[in-house]
Amino acid sequence: MSLKTNVVYSTLLTLSTYLVPLVVYPYISRVLGPAGIGAVDTVDGFINYAVLFSMMGLTTIGTREIAKSRDSAEGLSRTFSSLFSLNLISTGVVLAVLAFMICYGAQFKERWELMIIGMVKVLFNLFWVEWFFKGMENFRYITLRSICMRLLFVVVVFLLIREEDDYVLYYILWVSLTVGNAVCNWIYRRRFVRFSFARLQLGAYVKPFLMLGLFALFSAIYTQLNVVILGFSCGAEQAGYYTMATKIYTVLMALFSSLTMVMIPRMAVLVKERGDTEIRRLVGMVFQLLFLFAFPIVFFTEIFAPEIIYVIGGEGFQEAVLPMRIVMPLVFVIGSEQIFMMQVLVPLRKDRMVFVNALAGAVICVLVNLFLLHEWQSVGSACAWVAAELTVFSLASCQVWKSIRIGFPLKAFLRHALWSLPYGLLGGMVMLGTESWIRLPLAVVLYGLYALFLEEKVFRLGLLAQLWGVVRK
Repeated sequence: MSLKTNVVYSTLLTLSTYLVPLVVYPYISRVLGPAGIGAVDTVDGFINYAVLFSMMGLTTIGTREIAKSRDSAEGLSRTFSSLFSLNLISTGVVLAVLAFMICYGAQFKERWELMIIGMVKVLFNLFWVEWFFKGMENFRYITLRSICMRLLFVVVVFLLIREEDDYVLYYILWVSLTVGNAVCNWIYRRRFVRFSFARLQLGAYVKPFLMLGLFALFSAIYTQLNVVILGFSCGAEQAGYYTMATKIYTVLMALFSSLTMVMIPRMAVLVKERGDTEIRRLVGMVFQLLFLFAFPIVFFTEIFAPEIIYVIGGEGFQEAVLPMRIVMPLVFVIGSEQIFMMQVLVPLRKDRMVFVNALAGAVICVLVNLFLLHEWQSVGSACAWVAAELTVFSLASCQVWKSIRIGFPLKAFLRHALWSLPYGLLGGMVMLGTESWIRLPLAVVLYGLYALFLEEKVFRLGLLAQLWGVVRK
């Protein structure tokens, strides 16, 4: 399967992961309210952090090592078994710690029902083994499976969630997605690989498992754990506002991240073959995609933030508008950061650099939170995240330049910025000249048409032709 085909399937996978739940979010936010949404997201944010502890660096090194081992059936099984065994050990430790916290932590005792449900998520995440299928580049299977599961989730949510007190049931349904995907994946992987405790090679993977895991854990302080800190410090409502503010960003950035993850197996092979020229070409191509993707998104969300928040959350979430406007420019920062980190430093095995970057970002996030969180609450959390990501991007860009002489394409950025100025003009015209009910759909159409013009006539990247070719297959 070609790289561009994998990109399309990976993008569809991400759409199913984020956009399908987003379909139910306007309904859920109105039924559960800021407090209900905040309670679920505070616990789920903590559980997701626990999942990161259980996974450590497996999402990245699993994809990388499976891609390198897939030419040998025996080597593939040994690699899979070794990586899964590391994950088994770390998951057992995390579950034991969570059980201790529920028994002896006052904050966790108050939310014991949600915490128990979250522990089920941690357990079944072990058997999800999505990293294996990404390393095999089997994006077609995981995409079709995910879409089916997500659509079923949407139907059940609309049928069962009716009252404000249904937030526990909603979290059960949310965790059931992990359970269903894990069961399907664990059964399906038998077609490609067998698991055995014999001839494990744990020592070969422990260091990158820990290094990249620490990177993920430190990164999550300013991505996932931020909402947990806010929820415990300032209450569930503030956590609800912050979650609402970052919801659109999370979906959009995940789309770009899906492209980044698709590139890792190819980059690992190119590094092994010393294909520096091809690495530079691919990195340049992805930067072009980032700029084409990011400029309309940032213009749209900055101009229409109040309308977007109202559509997704209703009148009770207007305090989320300012945090949303603060975090949306991170599409540029984190998109560039992921290109440098995931497509260059990780395939080059610069795991120590990746760890240092994440540590620096975490320190900055904690310091900014200490100064701003009490006074500014959700706005302070948004500022802390921006400061952390700017730190990581600055460090990563310097390291990539020193390692392989690839820098941020400033000329391409300025060219895209110049051609993107009409987005601001179009947004202003829509805001001043139309009724509120038609602004968002009209802006989406206008922005989409102009983005299509840029893609086909100005930058000529040929993305639509590639997508149509995959659809026809």
